[in-house]
Formats: sequence, C-alpha cells, structure tokens
Amino acid sequence: MPEMGKLFSNTNIGNPSQNGFGQLFNNLASQAIGFNGSISVRTSGLNTELQNNQSDQDRMNARIAQYQARLLAQYNALDTTMAQMTSLSSYVSQQITAMLNSSSSK
Repeated sequence: MPEMGKLFSNTNIGNPSQNGFGQLFNNLASQAIGFNGSISVRTSGLNTELQNNQSDQDRMNARIAQYQARLLAQYNALDTTMAQMTSLSSYVSQQITAMLNSSSSK
C-alpha cells in the first residue's frame, strides 16, 4: 500500500520530479484554472472580443440608421419632384390641347 500512496503524492516535497499522478494532476489543474491560468486568460480574452464585437455592431447599426434616414429623405424629395413634374406635365398637356382646339376652330 505505501507504493500506491507514492503514485498519487510526493514523497519528497523538495523534489518535484518525484510528484505522483495526483500531485501532477493538481498542478496541471491549478495552472489551467488559476487566476493567470490558461482558461482564465482565454475567458478574459473572449469577453474582451465580445465587448469589441458589441461596440462594432452598435457603430454599424448607427451607420445603417443614418444611411436609412438619408435614403428616406432622398426618396421623399424625389417623390415631391415627381409629383410636381406630373402636375406640370398635365398643365402643359392641357395648354397644348387648348391651343390645338382654338387653332382648329378658326
């Protein structure tokens, strides 16, 4: 049984090369999930990327809203101009018809 204990622990604390499986696994887990461990660092990096992505989306949504407002203003101006042109076209057609009718009645 003492050999089984050596498999999982360290018989010589001053010599890490004699660490057993349990001690090695504990060290590995501590390195992965500790304050500066690889999982903590990766999680922090991913959270930063999420924040950056959200900022990018917010900026893009603002640009889209500005573009949409500009297109709507241009469309409304075009619609107004087209209504004026249609009205002018009707007026000119009436005037030409009236001129033709008055010259043909003479």
